[in-house]
Amino acid sequence: MRKIIIVCLSIITPLILFSQNKNNQTIASAIKILKIHESSLEQLSPFDEGGMEKIDRLNRKVSEKLLEILQLPEIIDFPKDSIPFFKGQSADQNFAVFSWIENLGGSFKMAINIFYWKNLQGQPMAKEMDMEEEVASYSKIIELKNNTQETLYFLIGGGVSCNTCRFEKALLLKTGETGLQEVFSFQIDYRFNTDILGLSFDEENQILTYEYIEEECEDEEGVNCWIRGKFKFNEITFEEIE
Repeated sequence: MRKIIIVCLSIITPLILFSQNKNNQTIASAIKILKIHESSLEQLSPFDEGGMEKIDRLNRKVSEKLLEILQLPEIIDFPKDSIPFFKGQSADQNFAVFSWIENLGGSFKMAINIFYWKNLQGQPMAKEMDMEEEVASYSKIIELKNNTQETLYFLIGGGVSCNTCRFEKALLLKTGETGLQEVFSFQIDYRFNTDILGLSFDEENQILTYEYIEEECEDEEGVNCWIRGKFKFNEITFEEIE
């Protein structure tokens, strides 16, 4: 029996190592391709002849290549910040965001987002977010524990929605075996102003604060109308407290 086990291991081990090396080579090759795509996206203009079509095709290629490598088993221990379009990851390294601006013209700067996570079985998962719902560029990722001690991922991001407009969004996600569940989301839209706080999060007290000036609004004294409020994490979701 012992000899049979040794023989089996001598056959299986090289096959496993060969598979791992092959996937590592796939990741390295994909990163090189993504870096070329990244450089091309920075140079292409939607206002050149055929520019929008070229950018759209390239955006799709980037999405496909990223999704391909983010679902390889070896990506679990691979440094995510060495992959192009990386924006940030959680402290437990089980959740990461990759995003870039689609650059198809116009003043609305829409981000293409791919979220990576590791499920309970230790398998790598990745999903491209629906651009009708998620166009914010996220970089800040905070881990929160719910009442069953599951880890939720709290994201804060934003973007530009017109030449003088900005939006910010807070998003709380729960990771699953094959998908993501939105637990909470909140967005504010406002004009650029250096005095505006926007969204901020107090990690110690787990309070999300928002503050902005309502567009085209003045009080009786001609002063801009401020919109302010707070949400507190209650170990399930965020509930408004002010």
